[in-house]
Amino acid sequence: VNLSKLKNISICLIGTPLHFISTYKKLKKYNVDVDIANIMFHPNKIINFFINNKIISLIYKLIFNKSQYYEYKIKNVKDLKNINLKKKYDIGFHKMNFIIPDNLIIQFKSGIINDHWGTLPLFKGKSAIYYSKLFGASLFFTNHLINKDIDTGKILCYTKIDQNNINRDIYFGLKDRIIKSIVLLANNDFLNGVNNREGIVFYSMHPWLKKYVKDNI
Repeated sequence: VNLSKLKNISICLIGTPLHFISTYKKLKKYNVDVDIANIMFHPNKIINFFINNKIISLIYKLIFNKSQYYEYKIKNVKDLKNINLKKKYDIGFHKMNFIIPDNLIIQFKSGIINDHWGTLPLFKGKSAIYYSKLFGASLFFTNHLINKDIDTGKILCYTKIDQNNINRDIYFGLKDRIIKSIVLLANNDFLNGVNNREGIVFYSMHPWLKKYVKDNI
């Protein structure tokens, strides 16, 4: 991936900063203009407690450049629509477990990228990896633009998932997927011939069915 393509491109990585540490350091090494937007809310009370912990917040401020790290405190998902970022950006990449509202999307000139754990347009929505395994499909990540509908934005790239190392690929492969998809978007380089308006939206798989898939497929 040629990071020189990101010269004069402003980037914001949105969500829990823990996901972005290695990506941030790699981009800064190449003098890329990148900020971190820490959205300090999670519907899970335990996770939300740690997200809003002052010590963890201090650690993030030490890891990231203070002038490139911003915190946005909200009380619930609905408050996302009230967030106004400190700057205007060209490209965003998010790691949040929410549907992104239009008012946040329009704050990015080229758009916000989503890291979908499934092959689009076949498996939209929640639990896509488990539904893929249940139906015997190959496993892929799909990086695509976010729009107002669920998982229907233009597709930038697919990345193969090793079925025997799913968690490794999800977490340790994230940096490469972020950088690859950002460079593609900076070049307006989308996959042709894929109609991502098609496909079925899946909802969260029931825990017993998820366990069956994990244990037997």
